[in-house]
Amino acid sequence: MAVELIMKEDKKVTEAGAYRTIGTFYRKGHGIKKDNKKAIFYYGKGCELGDYHSCREKGVMFYKEGNYSDAEKIFLATAKNHKDFASMGSLVDLYRTKSWSGASEEKAQYWLHQIK
Repeated sequence: MAVELIMKEDKKVTEAGAYRTIGTFYRKGHGIKKDNKKAIFYYGKGCELGDYHSCREKGVMFYKEGNYSDAEKIFLATAKNHKDFASMGSLVDLYRTKSWSGASEEKAQYWLHQIK
């Protein structure tokens, strides 16, 4: 399986990190056909194993697909639980998305100030 191969090649990579790597391969089409659904699946596997970077990447995929509610849930969890500044920045962008019913400049400003 690809996870074991990645972990064998780089001894510092955890199982969760290997799933994130596979997700990135699918998202970017590195050596394989680009497939956003598979990218989300593998980011989700990494997230389930505790890799908040995988969680954030899954949130980014949801955001890009226009699935703002699921993106918000993920970004909020990683921002609050891991003090992840990238997720906080993603929340600012998300809350400023005019086409989303959950858009809120007040929430965007809150997360912008959390970054500072």
